[in-house]
Amino acid sequence: MFVHEQFECSYKREMRKKFPDVEKAHTYNARFAVGVLIEEALKARFRDVEEHRYEKEVEIDGVRYVVSGIVDIVDPETKVPIEVKYQTSFTGVPREHHLLQLRLYLWVTNIGKGELLYVGPEGLKAFEVKSPPIDDEVISLIRDVKIPRWIEWECGYCLYEAFCSKSVLRRR
Repeated sequence: MFVHEQFECSYKREMRKKFPDVEKAHTYNARFAVGVLIEEALKARFRDVEEHRYEKEVEIDGVRYVVSGIVDIVDPETKVPIEVKYQTSFTGVPREHHLLQLRLYLWVTNIGKGELLYVGPEGLKAFEVKSPPIDDEVISLIRDVKIPRWIEWECGYCLYEAFCSKSVLRRR
């Protein structure tokens, strides 16, 4: 189970398995490509060439779950994890799901603070996050199946929305 699956629609995991080519095609999306290029440039700036994959186990009702994730950047000097987000506008940042993602990375890494770094045409905007969740909060997230998780906006940005029977949008 990946960190990003804990803050997105629970049905996406099934859709990824059913339609793996949809996500592969998304890598050719211009906005996605710009985000990847920005992340790579920042890694070079920090001289951070490693992949920072972490995992942590949690037990729920006798079943062991491994929660894993890849932190974008770990500052080589401070060891602070940095989550990078490309945004065309800084209105409404930090976003709740981005904060949750970084908080889960803090839980997985056992590090007490991290940085959420927004990059876009307006420049850079950073937020320090110091609140890793406790185990019970992570367990609640794993148990909490929500389709969609963020009803206000998630289906509108979903790669699978056009053929998802669970979408809250009424475009069909």
